[in-house]
Amino acid sequence: MPLLPVFHAFSRQKMPGMLKNHLLVAFRNITRNKAFSFINIVGLGLGMACSLLIFLWVQDERDVDRAVPGGASAYTVYENLVSDGKPAPGYWTPGLLALELKRSVPDIQYATGFWNRESENSLFEAGEKNISYPGTCYADSDFFKIFNYPLLQGTAFSALASSDDIAISRKMAESFFGSAQAAFGKPIRRNNGAVFKVSAVFDNLPEGTSQRFDYVLNWKYLKTFLKVVCKGKRLFCNLAEITGLMMKKINWGIIGCGDVTELKSGPAFNKVADSALVAVMRRDAAKAEDYALRHGAAVVC
Repeated sequence: MPLLPVFHAFSRQKMPGMLKNHLLVAFRNITRNKAFSFINIVGLGLGMACSLLIFLWVQDERDVDRAVPGGASAYTVYENLVSDGKPAPGYWTPGLLALELKRSVPDIQYATGFWNRESENSLFEAGEKNISYPGTCYADSDFFKIFNYPLLQGTAFSALASSDDIAISRKMAESFFGSAQAAFGKPIRRNNGAVFKVSAVFDNLPEGTSQRFDYVLNWKYLKTFLKVVCKGKRLFCNLAEITGLMMKKINWGIIGCGDVTELKSGPAFNKVADSALVAVMRRDAAKAEDYALRHGAAVVC
């Protein structure tokens, strides 16, 4: 008779007793050294809880704006100012910066300023309905060309094309007009004053979006409004909360092209769409020229 089945049967019979014995020994050790056991158990629990919270926080941060269409190919301008001899960097940039960058830098395909005045409420009126919405957003005509929010009505090129255009969300369209189709092209009044035409209806924003809004007004209207308020004086609108860009092609340069760039960044720059390695720099000129030749860089510093 083979011994293996007998051994398995013996193991199954002894297993409950062995497990009970181990648990009993562990319990006796815990009760014998109460302070030591308390410190270890509480420390283990706190460590696991903190690790889980850190993991959830990192995951939440990574998900911010990940679902924004077009966000992967967009860039935010970060301004580094010096005030009273101290650095004061931030995302606030001059309101006309986007237009000037697009005019003076050929590689920039689209550029837009964006200002979300979260502290300002707006009362909209259409027909017999009056609804107040928190925040007021302004953006250039390139906004929907950079961020490809799904448009239920209108196109990225027609949305915000003129100063009296407004793009509204599906939720806002349904609240006033019943549907996105019914809202397209309709007039809507803001704060009992200016009347805007619904030039686009975008789908409700996805979760995890840092900038929340139900409508976007054209940046031209903001400049016109400020001129009226300031009695026609010429203004330099230092108002943009964010300046976003989309490049036609990104040209990269490497300072210090060593072993790491040989395997990682050097080849990757040329493999990514609309990206190219154009310049390299290294102390050893001969090695820099060799690196540039093998990776297709035209400029050697």
